[in-house]
Amino acid sequence: MDIIEKTGTSESFNLSVVKYLVPQCKKNCRSACCRTALLYGMLLFSRGRTDEMSSSLLDWLMTAGEKRGEILIIEDFNHIDRSYFSCAECGRYFLCGVFLSSGSVGDPKRDYRLEITIPRDEDGGTALADDLEAYLCEIDLQPLRHESSRGAGVKNTVLYLRQAEKVEDFLNYIGASVPAFEALNTRIHKQYRNEANRITNCETSNIDRAVNAAQKQIQDIGLLTESGKLADLDEGLQDTARLRVENPSISLQELASMHQPPITKSGVVHRLRKLSAAAKEL
Repeated sequence: MDIIEKTGTSESFNLSVVKYLVPQCKKNCRSACCRTALLYGMLLFSRGRTDEMSSSLLDWLMTAGEKRGEILIIEDFNHIDRSYFSCAECGRYFLCGVFLSSGSVGDPKRDYRLEITIPRDEDGGTALADDLEAYLCEIDLQPLRHESSRGAGVKNTVLYLRQAEKVEDFLNYIGASVPAFEALNTRIHKQYRNEANRITNCETSNIDRAVNAAQKQIQDIGLLTESGKLADLDEGLQDTARLRVENPSISLQELASMHQPPITKSGVVHRLRKLSAAAKEL
């Protein structure tokens, strides 16, 4: 069995998932059928390659199997043989083995992506990938799919999840509940941060529009004053013009309340529009 190291920008979170799963499997995978399903998933999809952490679990499974006389013989590496799933939990352990041998998950702080890379079958087909895709669909995960080539003409099928909820569901399904909760917390923080930024941007935009409108109103009032036309307008318009010039930064609601007697915000808007129309006639 060749030991490889998983690398990439998302190594930290991916490695934390593996480090969580390996001891959890050793602790909780006690029934013979579930151990067999876990080992089956690892061997079927690893094709003789695994990382150091997963390799320790593989050694534990094989040693435990030898002590109990449990023998696993895989006759068909191109299909998933569900006869190895003897109880309700076997499917979860099988998929856990698949992930540990050929899966990876991105850091949710940067990218929601969980993928499983499946080598082409011995005959060059994709039957094994098709079987796994069907199984994932059965548990409501609906993976996306693409074909890839990696050096020397080696072709793989990659099944992957991009939705945050699907990634979390997958992690929970294979028993990585703590990493799944961490991913959920990260998503909640990102949503709150994005919402806060949206509100801030909206408020800034509203302030900019209000400032620009006030500047235009004051310019119009200035034109009316210089031309002497402001004095010809009714007293209410003159009051609004004076208050606007004296209080250029206050809101329309605050401007309305400063009138004696106070008027409504819509009343202020109406008066300012009349002032603007009068300025345009100059």
